[in-house]
Amino acid sequence: MRRLFAFFKDPPVWFVAVWDAGMLALVAASVILSAADKTAPAACAVYALAALSLAYAAYTAVRVLPRAVRDTGERMRRSPAVDRFLRDYGLRTFLFAGLSFLFNAAYVVGNVAAAVIYSSAWYWSMAAYYFSLGCIRAGVILAARQAQRKYPKEEVLRLARERIFLGCGIALLASEAALAAAIVQITFAGNVAPSVTLAVATAAYTFYRVAASVFHFVRARRRADRAVQCLRNLNVVAALVSLYSLEIVLSRGGMPAAFHAVVGAGVCAVSLALGVYMTAAAARALGRARKGGFAAPRDK
Repeated sequence: MRRLFAFFKDPPVWFVAVWDAGMLALVAASVILSAADKTAPAACAVYALAALSLAYAAYTAVRVLPRAVRDTGERMRRSPAVDRFLRDYGLRTFLFAGLSFLFNAAYVVGNVAAAVIYSSAWYWSMAAYYFSLGCIRAGVILAARQAQRKYPKEEVLRLARERIFLGCGIALLASEAALAAAIVQITFAGNVAPSVTLAVATAAYTFYRVAASVFHFVRARRRADRAVQCLRNLNVVAALVSLYSLEIVLSRGGMPAAFHAVVGAGVCAVSLALGVYMTAAAARALGRARKGGFAAPRDK
């Protein structure tokens, strides 16, 4: 009995995986029975088992998950490449930014498809805006990688990153034209064409963008790497715009045009503020470097 109690108190990972699979099956069965309005003794037994299995699954998540994550991390760190990936936040940022670029491209294609199907200026504007953000993100990644290889000296590399920060700020300001066009369109044209598929895609994209922006904003705020800060600021803007887009798609004309205009103006204001800050901060840093006799590197 003591061995059995000890086993359930601190179960192995494989047992937790099996238990969680059974728990999901019981929960699914409970949902089906509940929808069918079943109150037979057998159905009540399924409900009870689902509740107990869910409670134990929550316990094992707290008890076993930290240990599993720790053990997995220790095994992964035995590989030099994986260890560098886990320790180097900048490297992880650029790798995930590459994946984010692909995700953004897929979302642009979805908006273009909706624009063609529904003949909607709103979807065309959103596609143009997300395409511009994707291009800016790709430009930052490529420029940062090129600067890393081209300028081995830290001081020269720092100024090259300031130039990237400056270019990103200017590009962000220029991209506001597409967002402003979307806001004007939804304000005066009213409702967008309903699309359940795109609404689900927008919700998933928004969840991803908000989670990524919060995570990277917290992790990157103390970093002096301007390229990483560019990606962080782009994530913040993309998250705000995706929230605005989700509100538009889900409201389906249920909100007044003035509300859409006010919310859109707020998103524009934040994006413009970030663009102005990035441009001004980088210009000041490059100006101080020139006054000090250290010119920023320029591509030939």
